[in-house]
Amino acid sequence: MKTAISLLMTGLLLSLFPLLAIEESGSWWAKAEKEAKDNGYSVLRLSQVKSLLNGTREVLLLDVRPHYEYAMGHLPNAVNMEFHLGDQLKLDPGRKAAYKKLLGPDKHKKVLIYCRSYT
Repeated sequence: MKTAISLLMTGLLLSLFPLLAIEESGSWWAKAEKEAKDNGYSVLRLSQVKSLLNGTREVLLLDVRPHYEYAMGHLPNAVNMEFHLGDQLKLDPGRKAAYKKLLGPDKHKKVLIYCRSYT
């Protein structure tokens, strides 16, 4: 299960609304970086996000907000897969299968995860 969580958390739970208003400093940023490092994923700066999305390598852009928020607006090419707190412990078989389908055959595909806020 740790593999599924690591894959799911390879990207970043990052506030991208509005994209240009990301504050990459302060106590919350340091806390997010430490949490990411402790759990095997990375917190990306805006320049890194832009580079990933504009690069030649395919990136899975995963919006983990509730479906109603996704429907109100999302980043271009983002796929919605709502994150539930229980997913931290174990993905149910249906969600795990859906995630594997999104990843496709490339097990090294970069996954950029975003939500409305980091708390």
